[in-house]
Amino acid sequence: MAKKQYKEEKDPLHRGRFQAQGKSLEESVKWERNTPLTVKEGKRLLNKLRDKLTNSDLKIRESAFSKQNLNIDRIFKNGGIDIGKMRKNYSKSFEPGIKERVDIEIFLGKAFIRQE
Repeated sequence: MAKKQYKEEKDPLHRGRFQAQGKSLEESVKWERNTPLTVKEGKRLLNKLRDKLTNSDLKIRESAFSKQNLNIDRIFKNGGIDIGKMRKNYSKSFEPGIKERVDIEIFLGKAFIRQE
């Protein structure tokens, strides 16, 4: 029996998620789509994650959200990111010894490109 080819029409070509993690929190917002995630949509999804947190969880991660906004801008200014078949790219926002963080995980495809 032949192995399933990854690029079937129904499989989204661009996937990833924003995730807030910590000692007592794991919340995320994901994207699965057939078109690359634009920088504008990426920032909207990051804000959607921010809106899901309580005030106390948000306060702990305020600098992490700021850091990830800057990471999105940096990636955009460099032409976006294309994971191809590398499988996963992480951008973690935590400082050594601190578990409360906000991550960007890009599983497949392109992200933070210019709106076309």
